[in-house]
Amino acid sequence: MSEGNGIVRLVRALMVLALSAPLFAEGVLVHREYDGTPVSQVLFELSGLAGREVVIGDEVRGLVHAKLAGVSPFRAFTDIVRAHGLVVRDLSGLLVVGSRPSLATDRLPAFDALGPRFRDLKVSLSLEGVQLGKLLKLIGREVDLSWIVKPPVGARVSARVSARSLPQVVSALALVMGLTCEARPDAIVFFRPDPVPNSR
Repeated sequence: MSEGNGIVRLVRALMVLALSAPLFAEGVLVHREYDGTPVSQVLFELSGLAGREVVIGDEVRGLVHAKLAGVSPFRAFTDIVRAHGLVVRDLSGLLVVGSRPSLATDRLPAFDALGPRFRDLKVSLSLEGVQLGKLLKLIGREVDLSWIVKPPVGARVSARVSARSLPQVVSALALVMGLTCEARPDAIVFFRPDPVPNSR
């Protein structure tokens, strides 16, 4: 038997194993080592293993050095968030991860002015490290909705959502980017909030 045939069989066996195992399951424990892996990548992976929806902002930076020996994916996720001083905001089960302390208290945008067909639109995606502008373009391809975004359109986000409403996804993106947004019947405008004037 040649070495190539053995590798092909190993790859096939691993594919069968991977395809037969659920992406996540109750009681799954993580056994992994990270040695200088970007924190956003680790959080994206762990949230997937935990079966959680997540949006991770561009400012989530740093490297993870950790050994996970039989811990639940969500516990590992929360421990790494805490160790890196990050903030998580839960939007009805959609976890929004950033580094700004105000993320936890920023006001959510209102979407009353957005047309009903857009308010009820469901979005599903799983993208890691994609530029905000490209992500909005991908979503915009599916619907006839105008987007106006003031930089940071080049900032990168990671998002995994399943059948979430467009307003929920847009709110999460605005939060992690430190932007606010204004809805119109057929458009969404993202912009930086006005700075609070000095009260001196």
